[in-house]
Amino acid sequence: MNVWFHLLFGGIAVLFFLWEFWRRRRAYQLVFACWVASTFLTYLSDVKWFQLGLGVAELLFCAAALFTLWRARKADQKADQQKKQEN
Repeated sequence: MNVWFHLLFGGIAVLFFLWEFWRRRRAYQLVFACWVASTFLTYLSDVKWFQLGLGVAELLFCAAALFTLWRARKADQKADQQKKQEN
């Protein structure tokens, strides 16, 4: 992929996730924004250890995103159950 397309669409994705975090205050949206922004670091160095460390960081971001998304979904389900009980 062209570097400029990566920067353009990655920047749009970061802005979108930051906007959604500002609106809804869900942690997974902030994690996704950081995850996308971290992909820009691949252009800093071609050193193997740096790329490997970045790959490990990307996997950790993936795990954190999935975990925070799971927690948010669980909280939403709990809130829905409470609303049903009230009605």
